[in-house]
Amino acid sequence: MQVVRKRKKSFSQKNLRKASGGLRGKILLDALFVPENESGYQGTHIFHPYPGRFHHRLASVILDQAMPEARSLLDPFMGGGTSLIEGQLRGLDVRGNDLNPISPLIVEQKLRVISEEECEHYAERLEDLAESVRSLRLQKIHQEHSRFLATYYPPHTFAEMLCWSHTIRRQEKGPWRDFLRALFSAGAVKFSQLRDDKKAQVKRPRGAFSRFMEEKGKQLLEAQLEQGEEVPEETVSPSLTCGDVLDLDLSQDPVDLILTSPPYPGTYDYSKHHELRMRWLNLPMADMEKKEWGSRRNEGLKGWQRSFQKVLQAMAKQISESGRIYMVIGDWVDGETRIDALAYLRKVAPKAGLSVSSFASVERENFYGPHRKAYETEGKWEHLIELQRA
Repeated sequence: MQVVRKRKKSFSQKNLRKASGGLRGKILLDALFVPENESGYQGTHIFHPYPGRFHHRLASVILDQAMPEARSLLDPFMGGGTSLIEGQLRGLDVRGNDLNPISPLIVEQKLRVISEEECEHYAERLEDLAESVRSLRLQKIHQEHSRFLATYYPPHTFAEMLCWSHTIRRQEKGPWRDFLRALFSAGAVKFSQLRDDKKAQVKRPRGAFSRFMEEKGKQLLEAQLEQGEEVPEETVSPSLTCGDVLDLDLSQDPVDLILTSPPYPGTYDYSKHHELRMRWLNLPMADMEKKEWGSRRNEGLKGWQRSFQKVLQAMAKQISESGRIYMVIGDWVDGETRIDALAYLRKVAPKAGLSVSSFASVERENFYGPHRKAYETEGKWEHLIELQRA
């Protein structure tokens, strides 16, 4: 296996240490790098922030160069749906799953194909709804989690969001209500005081959340319309589920490709962000609290290792005989010791009947202070790993 390593000076996308190996190693390395002139997120990729997502170019390179023959794709940790969007644009049968109920709510909107008539109709309804929300300003509205939620917002913003939340709950269940709930979720953290960046300190005027709902809604509709025109007509409707990856339905035909980024130890804990959204939308949190693994608050490494081994076995059952798994995963720390994720995958994959056939790795900057010493010598690396049946 050929390995290429180069040492550069800084942590820009252009100047990093990098490594690759295997038949498709160079393709995977290309997928990990975002060109400096890249125009950023496009289409429905721009909708709704989601932690830990990889750039859509990574999925594009995998689908166009590493596995152009794929006709079906699964992401068992779909998050914001990046891989599914790119798969749908190429006419693939896409399937996604996530334990977090926020994920299918927003991914459904990102994959939604609409007509011009639907786009115009929804835009008009959104304007009308904004007017009705303004008339609710002085009414007392009940929200089950209002005491908890109120601590994260300025009073005038919280009152405005309460009005929107109340109005959305009163809509008939269906596509229109789902559209509104996804929009609301997109603003739940953006307008909160939970964020630790400078934008969180910006004082937002009265009416700002309503303007956000209208503007973001119309932006999403335009993106759905434009992106939908690029989806081949014969494309199968996406299949989205919410649950534990270990409970995936094995009765479906195996897929050609799994493209995913599973949770792994030491990643930033975004649970408060998700909790805000879930409490606003009255989504169940029990499964998330009980079954989520990999976040910093549940760092028990042995528990994660057991879960990860089961996940590998589950994914191995989901791919066809010639299918491949592409996994984005980073190094982590056990105590004060750096764990090389690539070496770890090479060790445990055979137990699931898999083997590492190609890889690419790039050095990333470590922003978590307590881990600085562990990464001091070898650095912190992000890997794109190709797995096949052994």
